[in-house]
Amino acid sequence: MDISRSTVSVMGAPYSICCGMIGAKRVIAAGSETQGGEFTLYTGDEWRPVPIVKGLGGIMGIVLTEISGKPAIITAEGLHPNFISHDAGVSIYRAEHNINGPWERHRVADFPYIHRIALVTAHGARTVVAATLCGEKSDKDDWSNPGAVYAVQPMHNRPPFEVKTVTVLEGLRKNHGMFVQRRNGKETVFVSSEEGLFAVHIPEENGEWCTEKILEEPISEFALYDLDADGKDEIVAIQPFHGDRVCIYKNKSTGWARVFETETELGHGIWSGSIGGENGFVIGSRAGKRDLCLYTFEESKRWDLKKHVLDEGVGSAQFDVIHEKDHDLIVSTNNYINEIALYRVSA
Repeated sequence: MDISRSTVSVMGAPYSICCGMIGAKRVIAAGSETQGGEFTLYTGDEWRPVPIVKGLGGIMGIVLTEISGKPAIITAEGLHPNFISHDAGVSIYRAEHNINGPWERHRVADFPYIHRIALVTAHGARTVVAATLCGEKSDKDDWSNPGAVYAVQPMHNRPPFEVKTVTVLEGLRKNHGMFVQRRNGKETVFVSSEEGLFAVHIPEENGEWCTEKILEEPISEFALYDLDADGKDEIVAIQPFHGDRVCIYKNKSTGWARVFETETELGHGIWSGSIGGENGFVIGSRAGKRDLCLYTFEESKRWDLKKHVLDEGVGSAQFDVIHEKDHDLIVSTNNYINEIALYRVSA
């Protein structure tokens, strides 16, 4: 496996990252966790920076989309280091013409301690699923007031964006992960917390919101992917909150069973899928060596994985993967060194 590294940009305390398409344009969107921090798009072969109107910072989650044919970005924002939550909530950044702007920010819902968002279709309309870390805090170590999962549905597609908000799941603390699974025309949003891993089944036109608990154990971040190619997804999870281990769970006839475990240091950020021609997962660490690692399969039946250290001393917060014709790109917010970096991986 061949791995090379380059720098996309310098950014103060970058946290969130999202790669994808807005219209026909391939983009990277990245946001800082600091108050009033930078929020920028990168596009084109040279990843040219396109500054977005200055927001609140504290950008925890990013979704790329279009609204009424116009470029749009949905954010979970306003949650800063040490759980400082000033005016946190969901905002829509919308460009009237194209991704070069100008961009306008529209607040659509206030959620103290918002941490993760996803975009799905519920009751026939695009809907933001939002999860919070907690309800309120007296100090950074107070977890006595749990958070919740909400469905935020715009009433129309032009600003001002009026919304209807429904509470979907309550009683969750330390939410750190969210994953959308799309299969057989249906969507499921998985949400992690101290209370375990939950599935939120997205309702169709006349359906109701339905949730179920998948795992009892505390889970920080996670991803689902069919690592051993048997037709069923495995769960790759950091445990517990900001945890010290990474585990793989396989859905067997007797239920979910742990089949792999390895150590990490303040695990942060996780992705699972096919990369460099092999199945595996990427894991970040924000303590100790602050390394960014890729694990690939050596022998799936024995769950033997090979560790590739992509970088050290970077303290990645989040990362995403872009699949190219003959290689893959891991785009990482290297929080500890104020950098957005690109790792090119090929077989």
